[in-house]
Amino acid sequence: MAIIKNVVLCILLLLTGCPIYDPPQGGFNVINKSDSIWYVYSSCEERLSYDDPLVYYITNWGEGYDEHGNKKDLSGFPYYRLASNDTSFFIVSGTVTNPKILCDDGTFSLFFIKDDYLKNLSWEEICRDQKYSHKFDFTQNQLDSMNWTFVFSNN
Repeated sequence: MAIIKNVVLCILLLLTGCPIYDPPQGGFNVINKSDSIWYVYSSCEERLSYDDPLVYYITNWGEGYDEHGNKKDLSGFPYYRLASNDTSFFIVSGTVTNPKILCDDGTFSLFFIKDDYLKNLSWEEICRDQKYSHKFDFTQNQLDSMNWTFVFSNN
């Protein structure tokens, strides 16, 4: 009886206690070589979307605040805020060694939004008026040829 009990416990432990390995997703690096702060919106859509708003971040004497004055953890800014000479990683799909774009039309877009736009306008206004400064469209082949790294210089 004790043997059966131990076997059942071992089986339950194996079924419920074993971690599942979830490999890291593929993505690409965006490098900001400009002298400005940019917010980068990534999407499969042709236009900025109301669904996934970017949030403006400011710093004030070592403390971070959002646009409503709420304190933010400054262990790091969100991946979509690129300071001057900063790099960020944008997740797409696939694996680290074989990233993939899963957009219906095969084109992935990056929208570069000025820091001042996000500071002074609501996300609804930005989307309604499509207030971005630069838009870049990429196909899988283009990103493959760029080794999944895009350098932005604002020239």
